[in-house]
Parts: sequence; C-alpha cells; structure tokens
Amino acid sequence: MGATTPAPKSRRRSPAQPRRAASAAVPRVQIAPAERIGVAHLTAEYWPFARTGGLGEAVSGLATCQAAMGLPTTVIMPLYQIVRETTPSLERTGSPLAITLGGHTERAWLYRTPPGPGPQVFFIEHPDFFDRAGIYGDNNGDYPDNARRFAFFSLAALTALPEIAPETQLLHAHDWHTALAPVYLRTAFAAASFHRRLAVVMSVHNAGFQGHFPPETLAALGLAAELYNTEVFEWYGRMNALKGGMATPTLS
Repeated sequence: MGATTPAPKSRRRSPAQPRRAASAAVPRVQIAPAERIGVAHLTAEYWPFARTGGLGEAVSGLATCQAAMGLPTTVIMPLYQIVRETTPSLERTGSPLAITLGGHTERAWLYRTPPGPGPQVFFIEHPDFFDRAGIYGDNNGDYPDNARRFAFFSLAALTALPEIAPETQLLHAHDWHTALAPVYLRTAFAAASFHRRLAVVMSVHNAGFQGHFPPETLAALGLAAELYNTEVFEWYGRMNALKGGMATPTLS
C-alpha cells in the first residue's frame, strides 16, 4: 500500500439519487473476435441503480465502453433496498446459491436486468445483508457487519460467475467492498478450474475508504489466520481489506 499513516476513519455515506451521466462517445473500434476476453466487474455501486459518489458512474462508464467494443461484459452488485424500489423490472434467475461464510451457510438468490444491449447486470439478493435503508450505513454510522456483508457478496458473486458468465477471463474488483474477492479466488476457490484461470484487476477509486476491521474479523470471514501479516492484511494493528485485495498476486 505504501502508506505511512493511517487513512481517514471510514465515515457513513448516504445513497445519492441517480443522475444523468456525462455523455461519452461510443467506441468506434470493435475488438476482433479472436482478441475478445470476457470481463466481470464486482462493485458495491453501479449507475443508475445505486451510488453514493463517483464509484457507480466510473464502473458504469467502463463496463458500457467495454461492451460497446465487443467484450462480453458482466457486472455483479448487491441487491439493495434502493435497487428494489427504483427497478421493478428485475427478474430472478438461476438456482439459489448456498454460501458458506465463517462456518455458517446461508442462501442467496440472483436477479438480473432484462437482457438487452450493453453489459449484463446481475444482483445478489440477501435481505438480511442488503435490504436496508442505506448502502453502507444509516444515521448511526457504518453498519457494524459491513465486513460480513461484503465478504458474503464476494463469495456469492464468485460462486455464481461460472453459471452467469462462463466466458469470463478477467475479474475486475472495485474498491475495498470487493477486495476480498481476489483473496477468496486464490484461497477458497483455488482448486476450481474455472476460477483458477481468471486474471485479476483491483481498482482503487477512493483510498480514503480501505475497510478497516479488528484482526479477529479474518476468522469470521473464513480467512486463514496466517494471512494476517504485513504482506497481506495487517495494517497498523488492524485488518485492511483493500490491502489484502491488492496483495493477491503474492498469494499461492
């Protein structure tokens, strides 16, 4: 990470209403079919469904551009309360997902937008985790179970990926909320042939929010204690989710 002082303490951000994105030129260049790779974006925000700042618009712009150039492009995000309220056209798809997190197995469902041009957009449903008034917190501050919420999302997205986007070759994780996905990819999913072949990109849109939690959080998320070291998760006596995601290439 390279930081020598702790990042600012995570603060709550309230959901903002979707706004019209700035017009962008549609790519004129199409990637040759033989050179196309499937891309899957994991993100906590995606315009126009849910956003608190620039993350949702940045991921939307990138995914839309990639799809327009001919790349098979998939986006996966949580099914928040605000998404349910503003997007009644969502369709449930596939079989329920059994997700084991820290020794507890829970069920998730997949929803999607109706098929059409542009990226495929899928949503992970788990009412206890995501059907809440806020994306990251409420008037009392950040949700205390944010580590479990986004760890569950990452595991569910990775579990669903072979079924909903089998052409995926590149996994693109965005900000700390999805930073555990690359870690799970190289640990919990290391023996799965589909997941083992995926390349990973980890993008940091806002380094002021890194996902800081007590060290014992690793066990609750099903992560090995030996990953709590200065090369992976340890950061000033805390677990740093974003650092762990960026350290993924060192895992084996």
